[in-house]
Amino acid sequence: DKILAHCKKMNNNVDIELRGYVGNQDIHNYYQTHAVNLFVNISSVEGIPVSIMEAMAYEIPVLATSIYGTPEAVVDGENGFLINVNCSSEDITEKINFCIDNKELLKEMGKKSRSIYLDKFNSEKNYTIFANYLVSL
Repeated sequence: DKILAHCKKMNNNVDIELRGYVGNQDIHNYYQTHAVNLFVNISSVEGIPVSIMEAMAYEIPVLATSIYGTPEAVVDGENGFLINVNCSSEDITEKINFCIDNKELLKEMGKKSRSIYLDKFNSEKNYTIFANYLVSL
């Protein structure tokens, strides 16, 4: 209820949909057919979230909590923004509004997201490196 209340405080040109669980293929189909300006993950417990990596693969900048493995994917100020895990909903709203007001910066961050994804998280690249390592043992 608190999240929904703060969502209603957002600018009128912001569409927010809180869907809960969505299948992986549905996510990929959505990213392929819709423009997404910002991926928000305000989790308090994470490893390295696959959901962030998927968004990055589609040139989507990320706003996420700076928790555990998330900073390995989100480089604050480069491909998105990291916020404190104990931040308030007002802090999140402020950062999202900043993103809305800085669309060109967000586009550049989206390009950087894709670049970081390809460098760190591309499965074909990583599997090849890992397989070559195993062969060399």
